[in-house]
Amino acid sequence: MKKLFVMFLNLLVFISFCGINHAFASKEEPKAVFIIASSNFRDEELFIPMRIFRRAAWEVEVASSVKGKIVGIQGNEIEASKLVYEMKPGDYDVIIFVGGNGATEYWNDPTAHNIVKIAVKDNKILGAIGIAPIILANAGILKGRKATSWEAVQNRLRIKGVVCLDKTVVIDNVIVTARGPKAAEEFANALLALAEKHGYGIEYKEDDEKRKYKHNNNQHR
Repeated sequence: MKKLFVMFLNLLVFISFCGINHAFASKEEPKAVFIIASSNFRDEELFIPMRIFRRAAWEVEVASSVKGKIVGIQGNEIEASKLVYEMKPGDYDVIIFVGGNGATEYWNDPTAHNIVKIAVKDNKILGAIGIAPIILANAGILKGRKATSWEAVQNRLRIKGVVCLDKTVVIDNVIVTARGPKAAEEFANALLALAEKHGYGIEYKEDDEKRKYKHNNNQHR
């Protein structure tokens, strides 16, 4: 009888252990999407935040208006695996618009504006850097809010009723905006800190993708 009881206890422990392992194995990584232009995105505004997110154990996707290889302003390449018009904002925890000259294609794009509006409605964390905050302003979700952008386009924010601040990174509720490439690291860290406040744990791992890219701060937006 005692032997049977011990066997029963061992079975319970085994079942519990398997259940715990399954719970950890099935836990999904938080997911971020970087939306870039079909050409001339700003390299640092993509690669620096993307590397920081990956180091924090986030799953990362790149979306654009075209699929396949896309070349940045400084000649670096990235593969866009998702089309913007096929995106479902609900699939992501953080949605980020990357700047660079090419980002003007989304300034007045209805699909981009719809993604922004759904993200805000669903209380998703939303980021935009460089000239990309204009997308958010034109979508009508920045009116009365605080934000920043690349200096040359800040008047476009003010025209839309945005409280434009002279800061490199601005956080207003779940929206994070940043001035440009020099703010890329601060921008990514602000997004991750906000995500952590919303319950996404940050688990830094070995940085195994130290991609080198050409860096030129004098390049035009």
